[in-house]
Amino acid sequence: MKLQSSHIVFLIIGLVAGYVLSQVLHQIREAPPESAPSPPAVTLAPEVLTGAEGKAETESLEGPQADASAPAQPKIWVESTTYDTGVVPNHTKTVKEVPIANKGTAPLKITDVKTTCGCVAAAITDKIVAPDSATTLAITIDPKRIGGFKSKKTLTIFSNDPNNPRLRIDVLTQIEPEFALEPDNIEFGEVQKGAAAEASLILRQLGDEPIEVLDVKPWGSVQGLELSAEEIPPDQWVKPGHREYRIKAKLSPEMSPGFFLGRFKIQTTCKRMPFASSFAKAAIKAFYSITPNSVVLHNHRANVQKASATVAVSADRPFEITNLSATDEAILLSTRPGNKPNTTFIDLKLAPEARPGSWNQKVSFNVQSGEEVYQEQVHVRLLVRNMKLGVRRPETRPLVRPGTRPQVKPIDLNQRKP
Repeated sequence: MKLQSSHIVFLIIGLVAGYVLSQVLHQIREAPPESAPSPPAVTLAPEVLTGAEGKAETESLEGPQADASAPAQPKIWVESTTYDTGVVPNHTKTVKEVPIANKGTAPLKITDVKTTCGCVAAAITDKIVAPDSATTLAITIDPKRIGGFKSKKTLTIFSNDPNNPRLRIDVLTQIEPEFALEPDNIEFGEVQKGAAAEASLILRQLGDEPIEVLDVKPWGSVQGLELSAEEIPPDQWVKPGHREYRIKAKLSPEMSPGFFLGRFKIQTTCKRMPFASSFAKAAIKAFYSITPNSVVLHNHRANVQKASATVAVSADRPFEITNLSATDEAILLSTRPGNKPNTTFIDLKLAPEARPGSWNQKVSFNVQSGEEVYQEQVHVRLLVRNMKLGVRRPETRPLVRPGTRPQVKPIDLNQRKP
């Protein structure tokens, strides 16, 4: 192929143009910084700029920067998820207001607000909140429906926030007390087994509402605790016109060794709180221990009788168990040495002929070491089922498809017995 003159001309022009362009680029690179042209602006996607946790950074020193490519969505905001109302009156309702803001880019729609108790109600002023706007959550506390001096309830706000559709706020409240217990519980401290022990607390009226103590009794099944109440003479009241009562407790000498915790209730004339709850605490000391001091005998498990239990008596010296007996013949008793020194096991079994029913019984015995003799009791709960009665299964009927009638076999009158 022969080159024509026109081809040679175009080739020479191309070489000259390339040389000129290379010289221009070389001069641009060697120019000083202040004379360098500004680079064109480049916009980076939000995912390019990441923080320490790998999340997209959308905030600068001037504040949050919205991502134009992200879809608009609401964002519910509260200053704190725990709100303390402080002390509120005990005779009337109290309303507290909490701001609820929308920090998102789309309208926030609050669909519902629920509470864990009717004593604390909540209402929203505006259920639709525009971006960068706020509404008010009104919290109403009804002290007449709170059975105590302190309350912790939870409010749940339902909204269209995709990241937090259920916002929970704990509401802490202190009710102005009508009376006080000083101290809060009756503390016996350490009590030697068999010794008489007494302790007390004071119920003191605080408000103008007259408070009287009507009764004091154990709350539930509490054994070995005797309770009483007496009014303190008016000249000994801390504040004139404000009654005071002494709540007294006595422990039975038959209390078993170990930690004792008994709950009791005080009935008063207080309209909002007719009952006050407290505890009696003691540590009964002896040279031995009993574990456990209450058992359950039952045969309610199918095909397997759970009708036995074991009580361990351990001591720091040699001893013997005497006068072992039960208050019901349904409890069979026996003793055997334990695996460790100075330990005896008391085995309890449910008699096969035990009558069906549910009732409480006791096992009594003495723990004797030399001249020291202590009476003990183990409380036994009996739950007896009549195992002779079979379980009658319900009759099964054939299934009938919807829209059809069950087929009835016709009766042959000729085959009926006269």
